[in-house]
Amino acid sequence: KLYAFPSIERLASASESSLKSLGLGYRAAYVRAAAKTLLQKDGQSLKWLEDCRHHSLDLKTMDPLQAEEPDALRLRRLEIRKELCRLPGVG
Repeated sequence: KLYAFPSIERLASASESSLKSLGLGYRAAYVRAAAKTLLQKDGQSLKWLEDCRHHSLDLKTMDPLQAEEPDALRLRRLEIRKELCRLPGVG
């Protein structure tokens, strides 16, 4: 059987106990809090995260034989990591 992953809105509105009953255990509170955080400010954080997903393709197209990562890509990657670590349960 295949199941669809719940929407971020559904995760944010779910109770912690219902998420725990699905097997998330102690992670339930983090999943719910991260979903709520991403939906704050009219979903700007979520839009930013989706934008990061699309820009991750830049990293995939980098030549693996290149000696080092270009500064612009390295800085972008570090910026994304810093922001992701602000989410509950990530950092």
